[in-house]
Amino acid sequence: MGTDVGIVELIDRALQKGVILNADLVVTVADVPLLAANLRLALASVETMLKYGVMRDLLLEKAEQKELKIVNEQQLLNTETIETDKL
Repeated sequence: MGTDVGIVELIDRALQKGVILNADLVVTVADVPLLAANLRLALASVETMLKYGVMRDLLLEKAEQKELKIVNEQQLLNTETIETDKL
């Protein structure tokens, strides 16, 4: 039972404070690098990520995508209106 409480406290603290793991991975064959990856993992609550600006770009990107979708739909409606007016 004590281990369960420790794990819960660890997860709670990680979500409140945040944990970032950076890793570089290189796959080589016969001393020839074939594949390289730079990995970054961020584990935290959404509130914590917003506080430190980690998710700021993601939220802005989603807002921009939504705005673009609205603009595209308006342009499509305008194009359809122009085409029907020509007939």
